[in-house]
Amino acid sequence: GGQITNLRTGAVVAVCVKYYAGPGSHVMAIVGAGVQARFALAATAQIADLTEVRVPDLRPGAAEDFASEMTPSVGTMGLALDPGGPAGRPACRATPPASSG
Repeated sequence: GGQITNLRTGAVVAVCVKYYAGPGSHVMAIVGAGVQARFALAATAQIADLTEVRVPDLRPGAAEDFASEMTPSVGTMGLALDPGGPAGRPACRATPPASSG
């Protein structure tokens, strides 16, 4: 089931980009350089004219590995890897639910 989940999740990201990204959007930020990021970028690159992808990751070397792996398959778009850059700041933060007691 993992491969189907990966493909489905990547496709959902691409559909969201297609319908929700503003006109002329060419930069994509993906938080984390794991397996899902690879599928999300591969699918989105098929439908969007990306010129830059920002991929921060807390694991040392993970973003660089992502760039090395993905650049041949999606083209030579810029892959910004600086975890201190704009995409390196948390886009959302998970917080525990408030205590109901």
